[in-house]
Amino acid sequence: MRSPSIYNVRLDPPFFSSVLPPFPSAYMIRYRDKITDRQVGRNADLFAQTIGTMETPEDRFPYLRILISIIEQTHSEWNQAPQKGRQIAHLILRMSKGTLDLNEVADIVRLRDEERGYYYE
Repeated sequence: MRSPSIYNVRLDPPFFSSVLPPFPSAYMIRYRDKITDRQVGRNADLFAQTIGTMETPEDRFPYLRILISIIEQTHSEWNQAPQKGRQIAHLILRMSKGTLDLNEVADIVRLRDEERGYYYE
């Protein structure tokens, strides 16, 4: 007896096993390095490394703002930290494998805070 299907395709196990590769080997991507910050994740690491390859600060600026926003959301405990700009900048520096400038990132964190009405020394 045939399996019920809208498209008249057999849906029993032989069909799936012939079309889909085995799960563990097919869908696991291997990386040589560990995630810098597990809360932020692998995509943020890759994003920071890509931002580090951009040539000018003007090119990097909008992408750094996005990355900083992601970090502020995942590390909400840093919002009240006295050295918040430096903490986020150090994390982004590690995520980018040293390709971004610490002061450039800290200035963008400060700018974002000032736009929201937070001023600090």
